[in-house]
Amino acid sequence: MSTNTVNADKAAATTGTPVATQTELEARVTTRRNELIAKLAQMKTEGGIEAAQARDRLKAKLSQLGHITKENVVDGWSSLGETVKGKFERWLAESAQS
Repeated sequence: MSTNTVNADKAAATTGTPVATQTELEARVTTRRNELIAKLAQMKTEGGIEAAQARDRLKAKLSQLGHITKENVVDGWSSLGETVKGKFERWLAESAQS
């Protein structure tokens, strides 16, 4: 078991809520980003206004992630504060609805 996992387990036991480590958060964000990119690639062959609007929404989500990452991940994922982690968590929740 990694140190991050042990620390997350300790924090969860103390606060009563599970805590995601930065490496878990980074993995979840990267996985979701890759899913959206794959979905966008699939949609490129679809025509019509609705498909174009769906592609635009996916592009907007990916752009939003790019801005969050560029503005907030300066010294790597291990130095993220609670506010930044919250931004990524919100992005994950919102992107799951797409």
